[in-house]
Amino acid sequence: MRLKLRRSKALSWRGVGRIPLAWHNLTHERSRLLVAVAGVTFAVLLMFMNLGFLGALVSTTVNFYDQFNGDIFLISPQSLEISSTKAFPP
Repeated sequence: MRLKLRRSKALSWRGVGRIPLAWHNLTHERSRLLVAVAGVTFAVLLMFMNLGFLGALVSTTVNFYDQFNGDIFLISPQSLEISSTKAFPP
């Protein structure tokens, strides 16, 4: 026993031919489509800006330590950051 599957028919529009239903839904309200595309574009732009800031932060941080000429450094546990060190406790 074989089952026959029907193909879903695409929307026909003014004799132009077959237009997929999804494309018809997108282009039905052009202003809504443009606002959605602008929103996605803005989100992608923000993601690329975030990646740029991350790359700049990493390169700036690594640049400071690349200027040192050494393998191991001892720093006092009382120091909060490497630019302002404190003496070792007695």
